Amino acid sequence: MALRLGTFNARFLPHLPSNARRATVLADRIRDAAYDLMVLTEVFSSRARRVLIERLADAYPWNVQHIGSRWIVREDSGLMVLSRLPFEAIPTSAEFGHPRIRASGSGAAPDWPHVWFVEYGDCTSSDCLAGKGAGYVRTRFGGRPLNIFFTHLQAAYDYHGPRRQARTRQVRSAQLQQLAGLVRAALGTDRAAAENTLILGDLNVDGIRTLGAATAPEANGSEWTEMLSLLGTLFPRGLRDVWDRHAPFGDPGHTFPAWDPTARRDYVLLSAADAELPLAAHHVTLDRNLAKPLNGSGHVSDHLGISVDLNLHQPGCHPLDAHHVAGPYDGAVLRGTIDHPGGLQWYRIDHLGGVEIELGFPGANPGTALEVYHAGDISRPLMLQSRNGGADLESRRYTLAGDALIRVGEPTSEISGRYSLGVRPVM
Repeated sequence: MALRLGTFNARFLPHLPSNARRATVLADRIRDAAYDLMVLTEVFSSRARRVLIERLADAYPWNVQHIGSRWIVREDSGLMVLSRLPFEAIPTSAEFGHPRIRASGSGAAPDWPHVWFVEYGDCTSSDCLAGKGAGYVRTRFGGRPLNIFFTHLQAAYDYHGPRRQARTRQVRSAQLQQLAGLVRAALGTDRAAAENTLILGDLNVDGIRTLGAATAPEANGSEWTEMLSLLGTLFPRGLRDVWDRHAPFGDPGHTFPAWDPTARRDYVLLSAADAELPLAAHHVTLDRNLAKPLNGSGHVSDHLGISVDLNLHQPGCHPLDAHHVAGPYDGAVLRGTIDHPGGLQWYRIDHLGGVEIELGFPGANPGTALEVYHAGDISRPLMLQSRNGGADLESRRYTLAGDALIRVGEPTSEISGRYSLGVRPVM
């Protein structure tokens, strides 16, 4: 039942000699990570695009390969979508149809009725060399409609002075208005209120945390607030920044630059409007593996990826809603249930020193269903010191430095049902 989706700025700029090599590595990493749907931005290289399709077409038969600009002097949009889920036909549109869309099964047909696109009308600096915009596809998850919008907004150039920074922000505001127009035309009020919807991509807005400490300068925080306010008005049941609403307070979710992240530029936004399929992000992580350096070379990209495991909501299913386990940890056994295949349950503990965590999960492989994280980094599991296990029981030892999160379940499996969890201190 779980759905793993992601977004990644791949930085395939035109004519870089490394494009084909990096695309080969990236294709293998996407496949190995078992994504069901991936949105890529900055795929401006035809060589990189060709490599990705050749290596991934069998695993992702539904894809948006290329969306060109209406202006001959511009590069294309750089947007690409890879999907295991079939796209549904959507109505043709005079406003959002596009003559230069290439997608799976369509060849070069200009009227393929599975993708809408709007090219942004405003830009500044080198962004004007690209035909940036926003796209829309529609699929199904759990037998219910799932709307996918994908985009790449005007870049934020850190070396610009205040005046030029203000201009880039003005451009992003205008582009968000066009994105809002696309959403409004695709969904209307009724479907926006009843269907699950995702907006993914590199939004180039520094994110903050509304429930914890700010992770961006105050001046940038207001742009994040304005963005969610504008887009949120389109969804009667609300629109959530997945990282803000599902990750623990201590993890800022910075995605840029990849080698020393200090800003959150990449996003997955969710409107969980379908009452019959109430979705939640059971685990949202930074996918460092997508960007990690090649052997003897630089990073694949200057951004980290965002990975989200979606599933049906149940209490305790994501880190911000984790069950709190108060100390002292004397070996008492907790009992719980994962209601949905591939779902997760989270527990928060606060302990300094050694700890033994024991998971009993009849009918499952506990060795793949138990991970422990520091509360300030839910993307990289803590290193375990030792482990013992059998068919239905797994025991692991860790050294904790305070606030930690225990994850029970495995989103890429069909694991569900009852389990037991024990925590006790060790010397």
